[in-house]
Amino acid sequence: MAVGSFPAHVAFAEGMRLNRLISAVLKHDDLFIRVGSGEENEATSDWTRDRAEIQAATAKTNRTYYDVGRNGEEVGRIWLTLGAAGDVVSDWSWADGSDGAEALMNQLVAV
Repeated sequence: MAVGSFPAHVAFAEGMRLNRLISAVLKHDDLFIRVGSGEENEATSDWTRDRAEIQAATAKTNRTYYDVGRNGEEVGRIWLTLGAAGDVVSDWSWADGSDGAEALMNQLVAV
């Protein structure tokens, strides 16, 4: 069963967790998500607040991460693991020197 714009290969529970994560970011009016894939930091979307665009870009990735940004600057990164039958968030980091970034990222991944 697909969740939102996620394809059927994304397990229902993973899609729900991803939607909670996306919602946690988007509830902050000044935050955006850029979806990326792979080890080589290849962005698969521009900075966006459009849930359908984030979901569609996520569905096209293999090794997925979400950059979380404010004013076009990265605040942090969340690495995702799909298909592991566990929590989809595998790791996260924050940008040094960005005010409140560590607390923000810890709050976002706790949903």
